[in-house]
Amino acid sequence: MARRKKPTKRYKPRNEFRFNINAEHPNYIFEVDEEHDAWRAIGITHEEETFGVKNTPLKVNPKKNDGRKSYMRNGIINGNHGDYSKKIMKNMKFSDEDFPNVKAKVRNAKKNRKKGTKK
Repeated sequence: MARRKKPTKRYKPRNEFRFNINAEHPNYIFEVDEEHDAWRAIGITHEEETFGVKNTPLKVNPKKNDGRKSYMRNGIINGNHGDYSKKIMKNMKFSDEDFPNVKAKVRNAKKNRKKGTKK
C-alpha cells in the first residue's frame, strides 16, 4: 500500500489588524489558511513584558490617536477564525519606521515554519 501524504497547509498572505478575543488585544494577521482554519499573527500590546519575555518596542503606536507606548510581542500567535473579530480594525497601521522590523519578524516566522516541516 502506498503511504498517504499528510495534507499541507497553504498559507495566503494577509495584511490586517483584528481584535484577538482570547487575548483581548489587537493582532496583526500576516498569514491565513482558510481550508485548514489556521491563522498566524503578531500580538500588539502596551506591556513591556508578556509571560516574562520582553516585547519589542514600536516607535509609533499603530492605533491612530493613541499616544501610549506600544510593543510587538516576540512570539507568533497561531489561532483560528473564531479567535478574532469579524471586522478588520481600520484605524490601525504600522508606521514606515516600524514596518521593516515587522516584515523581518514575518519573514523569520515563515522561514522557521518551512524549516520545521522538512525532514
